[in-house]
Amino acid sequence: MNKSTINKQLAINYTVLRRLVQNDHLVHSRINKDNIQELMDVRKFYETYFESTKFVQYFPQVCQLIKRETESAFARLRQRVYIVHKYDEAYPKALIQDLKEETPLFLYLCGDNSLLERKVKRVSIVTTLNREDVYIEASKQICASFNDSPYTVLLQNRSAVDHVLFEQLKDANVSMIYFVNTPLLKDDSAEKICKSHCPKYGMLSFVGPTEDGLEDFMRLKIMNSLGKVTVLLSDQPNDVHHFSIQNNYAWHKPSILPMIKPSTIPHFERVFALDDSDAFIDVLNNCIS
Repeated sequence: MNKSTINKQLAINYTVLRRLVQNDHLVHSRINKDNIQELMDVRKFYETYFESTKFVQYFPQVCQLIKRETESAFARLRQRVYIVHKYDEAYPKALIQDLKEETPLFLYLCGDNSLLERKVKRVSIVTTLNREDVYIEASKQICASFNDSPYTVLLQNRSAVDHVLFEQLKDANVSMIYFVNTPLLKDDSAEKICKSHCPKYGMLSFVGPTEDGLEDFMRLKIMNSLGKVTVLLSDQPNDVHHFSIQNNYAWHKPSILPMIKPSTIPHFERVFALDDSDAFIDVLNNCIS
């Protein structure tokens, strides 16, 4: 089997294992870089690393049933979905460094997988739930700065503004990773734009076909970790204490607040508020250079 096929089978067997053990924390604590390949035989892995206190009498039948159900669920994933586990050399090292034990074991990417490489200049765009026209127009103006730039934008699908900015960036052919909180299924509404041959574009998920979405705080952590810089699109001075800004501050990463005046917030190291949003791209260049 090639690497892609192996990683998909590992993801399937990991899902089976979670259902067998019914304790996610325990499952994560028992899987490591030295034994993850043993997960190719999920039944043996379960018998080796876990006490078989559940389904003892009917274990073979239960294991086979769960495996069939899981394989059927994974068959609904889009074709050519790129699956990587955290012990794979292709997994973003920043996530492991920043999130430590919270690092998701698998990621799923549809599109240009080179966008996950360390050399890519990723910029995380974090929006708020503000829906006022002035705020939306200001956000669009700032994102227009990415046209013909060397940056890859990392954007969620959490708010109405995210959807507006996604359409704008897509139309301008800006390099982008669109972070979704659902499995990358064949019947996903974004199927038409999620093409494995599409350059400079990827749809990223950390949710397998049988899993629930991530909590907001974890999505923000992943956003901040993958980006070399975080841009918080907010016009509220109190958002200098936003969770995403706190993450970057703790990880010694720069944050830019292009809609907030420096005079309205306290000074924090590596947090850049702007008197003039037109200076945004210059500040961004300085942060990443």
